[in-house]
Amino acid sequence: MKLIEEIFAHPALVNNPPVLMDIGASTALPENWKSIAKYSICIAFDPDSRQMEYIEKESDYKKLYIIPKIVRETVEEETDFYLTASPECSSTLEPIGGNVKNYSFAPFFEVDKELKFSATTVMQALNDLDLSYIDWFKTDTQGTDLRIFRSISEEIRHKIITAELEPSVIDTYNEEDKLSHIMAFMDKEPFWCSSIQVQHSRRISIEIMNKYFSPLKRKLMNTILCPAPCWAELTFFNEFENNALGIREYLLGWIFAMEEKQYGFAIALAEKGKGKFADPIFDKLLNKSVSKINSSFWFNKKLIKKIIKKCSLFK
Repeated sequence: MKLIEEIFAHPALVNNPPVLMDIGASTALPENWKSIAKYSICIAFDPDSRQMEYIEKESDYKKLYIIPKIVRETVEEETDFYLTASPECSSTLEPIGGNVKNYSFAPFFEVDKELKFSATTVMQALNDLDLSYIDWFKTDTQGTDLRIFRSISEEIRHKIITAELEPSVIDTYNEEDKLSHIMAFMDKEPFWCSSIQVQHSRRISIEIMNKYFSPLKRKLMNTILCPAPCWAELTFFNEFENNALGIREYLLGWIFAMEEKQYGFAIALAEKGKGKFADPIFDKLLNKSVSKINSSFWFNKKLIKKIIKKCSLFK
């Protein structure tokens, strides 16, 4: 039996599978969920049906719930929604045209339609599905990530193992939750930031490109101009200092850490789980994560080159 199969066959997880929540699932469910999909319950939200066909065909999950509703921080029967030229940019917040127009990706934010959609909250959705926890929380709502994350009850929020949010760095939407707001809030929460991937556009308007450059040069503009930070993809892990986190959360925490290549954190969780629960499975987790790091040394070309270079200095 593979180690991951042994983990999910553990009594702590058999009747309480992981719950993965994706808010704003407009193009595809996360790639890094595929390895655990068949063991997991997935809840996907997105009212923009232009890019939702993939979900209807998805069959890898233990259970998959598709909820074509807007997620808000408060209970509302329906809410305004701005459908933009790019589905990934649609939001309950109106795009700030004046500021976004300074960047080459401005056409993505052009409002195609203003509609009203049914709305729900994270807590209401969990209640409707008779679920009481979230293990991996992912949200990309174009400006409302923080208020939605904050709306989750503290009891549930503080037991989330991994949280992914995607805030803007620049002013993109009216009254949006930006990177600075999220970092300030998470600094007071029991989470540590494991990854920040800054995404870019180019600071040049479509008007300027059309005025001074040929169609071919406009297509090549991204290879010429220096990229400017516009938004960020954040990943947070639970600190695991909460005594309410049991063996189930430690097992999932180890799996999630390994999936995100946070092998050092995986070792720490295995050590702590071994001491806290005295379950022999943690010896296997510990050995696996240590061996993963050890084996990585020999397949790391950059590291091998550095070692060869240093050794040559002593000749």
